[in-house]
Amino acid sequence: MQVLHVEKEKKEKRRAMILSFLFHVGTIILLMLPLLEYPDPPPGQDGILIALGNPDEGTGPIEPGGPEEPTPVEQKEEPKPEPKPVEEVKPKEKLKTTDPLVSEKELEINRRKAAEKKEKEEREIKEKEEAAERVRIAKEKQEAIDKEQQEAAELIKNIKKGSGGSSGKSGKGGQANGDENGKVEEGISTGTGMVGGGLGGRGVVSSPALKDDSNNRGSVVVAICLDKEGNVTEAKFQLQGSTITSGKLRDLAVTNARQWRFKPGNEERQCGIITYSFKVQ
Repeated sequence: MQVLHVEKEKKEKRRAMILSFLFHVGTIILLMLPLLEYPDPPPGQDGILIALGNPDEGTGPIEPGGPEEPTPVEQKEEPKPEPKPVEEVKPKEKLKTTDPLVSEKELEINRRKAAEKKEKEEREIKEKEEAAERVRIAKEKQEAIDKEQQEAAELIKNIKKGSGGSSGKSGKGGQANGDENGKVEEGISTGTGMVGGGLGGRGVVSSPALKDDSNNRGSVVVAICLDKEGNVTEAKFQLQGSTITSGKLRDLAVTNARQWRFKPGNEERQCGIITYSFKVQ
C-alpha cells in the first residue's frame, strides 16, 4: 500500500514539472512575438525633401531674418505648501479598572492614610503645646525663685540694719515690742503681711520656740517650702544672709523650721524663709 502511494506521488511530481516547463516556454514565446514582426517602412532610410508653394513670388533679394526668439515667459513660482504640524501622539491612557472590590480597597487605603496623617499632625501639635507649657511653667518657677531670693535679700538687709524683724520697725526677737534678751527671731509674726520671702499671704498656725544656751550671736536663715495644707515640706540652711557659722545652731534652726505650721493656701507649693536671730543673754 505504501509503495503505491509513493509511485502516485512520483507521477504527480513529474506531471507538475512538465506543466511548469510548458508554461514557462509559452510565456517566453509570447514575449518574443513583437520582435519577430518586420517594420514598415524599414528603419535606417533617409526621406526626400519636397518644396511646396511658388518660389518666384518672393519679395526682395534679402531674406528676412530668422524667426524672432520668443520672449521667455516668467514662470511664477508656485507657493510651497506649508508643512503641516506634526501632531504629537498621545500615549493611550490606561483603562482604569471598575472592579468594585478594587475601588473599595483603594478608598479604604486612602481613608486610612488620611486618618494617620491627621492623627500625626494632631500629635505633633499636642507635643508642641506641651513643650511650650513646660517652658512656661519652668519660666514661672524661675521667676518665682528669683522673686523670693530678692525678697529674702531685702529682708536680710533690713535685719542687718537692726530692725530685728520683718516689719521694718524697731524691736528685738521679731516682734514690734521685741524683748532685747530674746534668743529667737521668728522672721514672721502671727498676722498677715509680716511673712518674708514669698510667704506674705500665709498666716502662721503654730511656731515652736527655739532655745539655746550657747554664747553665739547672729542670724541663721532657713529656706522653707509649704504644701497646700500649710505643712513645711522642705527646710534647709541658706548661706545667703546667715552670719552664724556654728553647725549646732544651724541644725537647731532647720529642725525648728520643719515644725512650723501655716494656714492652708491655694498653691500646691509655696516657698519663703525664716530668719532666726540669736543674741547673748
